[in-house]
Amino acid sequence: MGGKDLKDMVIPEVPSGEVLKEGTLNIMTFKKRWYTFPYKYVITEKGVWVRNPKRLLGKERSVFMPYEMFSCYETTSADGSAFCLFHRKDGSEPNRVCFDDIEGAVKVLDEYLDNKQV
Repeated sequence: MGGKDLKDMVIPEVPSGEVLKEGTLNIMTFKKRWYTFPYKYVITEKGVWVRNPKRLLGKERSVFMPYEMFSCYETTSADGSAFCLFHRKDGSEPNRVCFDDIEGAVKVLDEYLDNKQV
């Protein structure tokens, strides 16, 4: 699935009236090397929805992450790219999250989460 198709994807569980910001993001996780996974995202007043595109061995699936599961997030950059790190209350290691419109996403997220400036 290409970037344009991913951007046009709909997350059916989210009523259209609840959408504050939407777009695409890449989640990067480090386990011996960096892995990148593209998702469609929707930010609402209650949390963030993500939906993965259909892949060779997997089907589309939506996941909801309420703001209550995060203690804070931080915006930072590396290798010339800006990204966010979401710190979970359970202490698990954060992943890099690169939004297609990071300024727009941060503007909305700042209303609901503490932004730990680095």
